[in-house]
Amino acid sequence: MRRILASSLLGSAIEFYDFLLYASTSALVFAHAFFASLDAMCSRSRRRSSFSARSSR
Repeated sequence: MRRILASSLLGSAIEFYDFLLYASTSALVFAHAFFASLDAMCSRSRRRSSFSARSSR
């Protein structure tokens, strides 16, 4: 039972870290790297769309 609990905790921690890393990257990098030619509002909406597409998996 302890092994199952430890594996579950480790898997959840890795998944949370992945989610946190992607959220930070989408907020700080994606708008500038991928949507630089767009205005600020359009860039923000596309960045949020890419983040929501990632987190809905």
